[in-house]
Amino acid sequence: MFRLQIGRKGDETLTNMLQILSVIAILLILAFRAVNIILGAVDLYVMASPKVVAMDMGSLITASGAATDSVTIFYPTTAEVTYGMTISDKVVSVTSSYEQNPYSSKTCVSIGNTNIENAVAFTIKKSRQNGQTKYEVSSIG
Repeated sequence: MFRLQIGRKGDETLTNMLQILSVIAILLILAFRAVNIILGAVDLYVMASPKVVAMDMGSLITASGAATDSVTIFYPTTAEVTYGMTISDKVVSVTSSYEQNPYSSKTCVSIGNTNIENAVAFTIKKSRQNGQTKYEVSSIG
């Protein structure tokens, strides 16, 4: 009797399946990498926005006013961007190295006038001496 020997059934299917799974795994790795790059760019744009920094600083200055004694608040920003800040009475205006259009926010505490340039981080200090409250906003960097 004549026998024709053909590869076992399923051999080619297994090879094809491994190739397909390999391609899927590579595409998933590339997709996750792309998502991380996109999220990093969005994070830099959103978190480094002078509008966000102005609102945060206005809120933190107001929060410092609720402290009963002395308090120091440190506000770090994105290291790739520098900021300029002007505080006049109860208005905080912020510009950045990539966006010169100033954004403003209000605070509930009057701290006088302050002008800061090229900062990468800020400190807000509130102290009480002899019944007098003193506020100081300064830059780091």
